[in-house]
Amino acid sequence: MPPVVDKIKSLTQRLTRREQPLPFPDTLNIESSYHCNLKCVMCPRHFDEALQGMFDIELFKRRVVPVIPRFKYVHLTGWGEPLMNKHLVEMLTLCKQAGAWTCFTSNGLLLKEPLSRRVLETGLELISISCDAAEPHTYEMVRGKGTFDVLQERMRHMVALRREMEVATRLHWVFVMMKSNLHEMAAAARKAAENGFDRFEAKHMETGIDRKDLANGLWNNRVGGTVAPEWEEKLAAALEELQEVGRQTGIEIFIHPRQYARDGQCLARPAHNVFIDYRGNVSSCCYLNKLDVKPYILPEQRPTDDGVMGSIALTELVEILDSARYVEFRRQWLRGEVPPSCFHCVNLDRMEAGA
Repeated sequence: MPPVVDKIKSLTQRLTRREQPLPFPDTLNIESSYHCNLKCVMCPRHFDEALQGMFDIELFKRRVVPVIPRFKYVHLTGWGEPLMNKHLVEMLTLCKQAGAWTCFTSNGLLLKEPLSRRVLETGLELISISCDAAEPHTYEMVRGKGTFDVLQERMRHMVALRREMEVATRLHWVFVMMKSNLHEMAAAARKAAENGFDRFEAKHMETGIDRKDLANGLWNNRVGGTVAPEWEEKLAAALEELQEVGRQTGIEIFIHPRQYARDGQCLARPAHNVFIDYRGNVSSCCYLNKLDVKPYILPEQRPTDDGVMGSIALTELVEILDSARYVEFRRQWLRGEVPPSCFHCVNLDRMEAGA
């Protein structure tokens, strides 16, 4: 076939693909709070000067609630602690009333009566609680002083309360794997099983407060460098030990993929996920917003496109999703192309996409 015919055929196929309507995104992430009661070593929100902020409940009712029925999943979590938003229970209730599968991720320290009971009464499907250690010293190096024993008490309370109330809300223990805490992962999984959790999730550290912090991660990236063979061995051994804990105790084990891609798509699912930060800014990922949550990007690497597609404080969400800019952003990912606003994201290293 002559080259010119090939080009015409390729162009026709591409135009045909572009004409196909995009499916509505299936997942909505709402940053219910940008305030937090902890200062975790790997959380880059400390680079932002405005550490306070909550998602406005009236904005939520006016611009989010009407469109929730079009989403399958709603996750009320961003960079802050959701339980610090005094309207979180109301937000959970509204999501459930709209028919969405609803969850949030928390550091767990505020899950005490009567708030814990009110949260479970909403009927949400899942609460993920972050705990990155099995012993106080290691945990407090990551999350802060004097918190580990309190958290363990809160975790046991949630399991007991769930049993008492006879609700089906799942409880997941989330462990962020780092070189500094890997040695306690299996023991943490045992604690999760003993405490009555449904699942133990091991996920990779995806960002840090400073560029050097990414060297604490267990995946190869241009900032933190290549993982040394000894750490590759330690990681493999730790993951096998973790799986053995699952076999022995019966707790479900889920290991987040080290390779951050599937079929050419970033696992943040930018073509199918919508993220709205606490101010109402809309993007496809919590890394795409005006906050400086990517301290590993050098000033000269800053993209000119910050990935914010609009604000629901000004425009209806569906109108933002239907905008030419957002549609093209989603289509680029569906074509396996990395949009300019995603350039230099360190997670591209995990997809072997480069930037």
